[in-house]
Amino acid sequence: MANDREVPGDGTVVLGNSGQIGGGEVPVVRFSTGSQAGKTVRLENGTLTLGRGSENDLVVDDRGVSRVHLKLIVQGNRVHLYDQNSTNGTQVGSKRVDQATLEDGDLILVGTNVKMRFLLLAPEEKEIEQKLYEGAHQDALTNVANRRSWMQQAEKSLTASGQRNRPLSVAICDLDHFKQVNDTHGHAAGDAVLIEFCRRTRGLGGEVLVGRLGGEEFAIVLPGFDAERALARMQRLRGEVESPHFAISGDVSIPITVSIGLVTVSNPGSARLDDLIKRADAALYTSKKEGRNRVTCAPAEEKRAPVEEETASLKLKQKRRNTRTPCEGDIYLAWRGQDLVAEICDIGIGGLSVKLKTPLALGEVVEIRSPFHQESVVRAAVKWSHQQRIGLSFVDSPTDLRNSWVNQVLKDLGLTAQSARERRNHSRLPVVVNLAMTLQAPVGTYSATVVNLGLGGVCAKSALAPPLGLTGTVQLGELKVHARVVWVSAPHYGLKFAPLGKSQVAYIQRVVDEP
Repeated sequence: MANDREVPGDGTVVLGNSGQIGGGEVPVVRFSTGSQAGKTVRLENGTLTLGRGSENDLVVDDRGVSRVHLKLIVQGNRVHLYDQNSTNGTQVGSKRVDQATLEDGDLILVGTNVKMRFLLLAPEEKEIEQKLYEGAHQDALTNVANRRSWMQQAEKSLTASGQRNRPLSVAICDLDHFKQVNDTHGHAAGDAVLIEFCRRTRGLGGEVLVGRLGGEEFAIVLPGFDAERALARMQRLRGEVESPHFAISGDVSIPITVSIGLVTVSNPGSARLDDLIKRADAALYTSKKEGRNRVTCAPAEEKRAPVEEETASLKLKQKRRNTRTPCEGDIYLAWRGQDLVAEICDIGIGGLSVKLKTPLALGEVVEIRSPFHQESVVRAAVKWSHQQRIGLSFVDSPTDLRNSWVNQVLKDLGLTAQSARERRNHSRLPVVVNLAMTLQAPVGTYSATVVNLGLGGVCAKSALAPPLGLTGTVQLGELKVHARVVWVSAPHYGLKFAPLGKSQVAYIQRVVDEP
C-alpha cells in the first residue's frame, strides 16, 4: 500500500509559499490513542519530527515510541513519512514502512501503541475540529490544559514514568495576593496576569505539562525530573515570575510573585496522582505560611509500618530484607557502595533475572555474590527492567568462572540445570549463547542471535527489534514454533512460545544439553 507510492528519492522537498497544492485541503493527523488522544494537529509546510523526546515538534510520551521516531516532510497537502530507525517501527495501514507518501485516510501506527490517522480536511472542518478540541481540553483564557485534561494527561505521564523506571515531579503553583490585583486593577488586569504567567511557563520543556486547576492555581507535571532538577526548574520559574513586572495595560506594570509546592517520586510505579497532589498542596501551604514567593519541597514519603494483619510470608520477606540473613533464593548485589538483597527468579550460564525493589538503570554494572560463598564474585550489567524484575547479563568474567559460579549457586539452592527443568516446565534454564534464529512475521523476517533458550520461550538479540505484541514463527535449527513478542529492550527482546509438542520439548532439551 504505502511502499510503492511516489517518494522523493533524496528525502528533500522544495517548499513553496502557498501552503496548498490544489483543492485547498489542510493536511492534519488525528490521534486516537496515546498521550495526544483526541487531538487533531495541523501539519505546516516544512519538516516535522515526532517522538518521545522534548526536542520533537510533536511530543508523544509513550514507552513504545523512540526518542525521535519519525519525520514528516510537508509540502502543501502532500506529506512524506520517513521512519528514523525507530526501535518498534512505523506502520501505514497493515504494512511496516521505512518511508511512504501518505494518502487521505491512512491509519498510522507509531511504535506499539500510538495510532493516528492522516486526513485532508477542508479549512472550515479543521477550524471547527480545533475549536471543539480546545473547548474540551484547554482553559479558555490561558490556553493551557484545563483541570480535567491536565489530570488525564498527568495520570498517563505517571503510568509511563513507572513503566520506564524514571522519576516524576508534580508542582502546585499559586499566584500571591492575586485577589488584590482584581480588587485594585480590575478583572481585565487579573486576566492579563494569568495569561502572562502561562506564557512564562513555556520555557519549562517539551514534556512538561502545565494545567489550570482553577482561579490563580496551576499544576505542573515534570516527567523525568528528579528532586534536584525539579527544584532548580521551579526556582527558575519563580524568578522569571518575580522579574520583570507584569504589564497589565499601556505603561502600567505590577509586581507578581508565585508560591510553589513541589513533590518528587523516584519510583512512580506504586504512586497515586491524587496523593502527589495532596503532598504538593501541603508544601504549597508551607510556602504561603513562611512568607510566599518561595518553593517548598514535600518531605519524602514515610514508609508504612507493617500492620498486624500482614501474612506470615510478607513478614518473612520484610525480615529477610531488614536482617540481610541469607535465605534460599537470595543473592547479593553490590551497587554504589550498597549491598542489595534480591530474590533469584531465574539463573543460567549467560545471566540471571532477579526481583529487586531498588530500581537500577539499564546498562548499570553490579557485582553479584552468593550469601553462602561471598568470596566468589561475578559482574553483570542490567539488560532489561520490568516493574520489580530486572535481567542481568554477565560481563567481564571468564566463561569458566561464571559457569562454576552458576553451578555453585544452583547447588546452594538444591538444584541442577536438569532438575530445575524437571521442576519448572517453563524454565528458561540454562542459557544458550550464539544460536542463529529467524522470526518470520507478517511485517517481515527478523534474523537474530539467541542468548537464552528454554521450554517457555527465547530471549534474542538483533540489530532491529520487532514491535511488542508481534506474532510470528520462530525457526531455530529443527525447531519451528509460533511465538509472540512479550518484551522489548533493544537490541534484546523476549518471545513466548505457543504450547510445545513432545518432539519440540525433546529438541530444546537436547540443544541446551549440548556443550
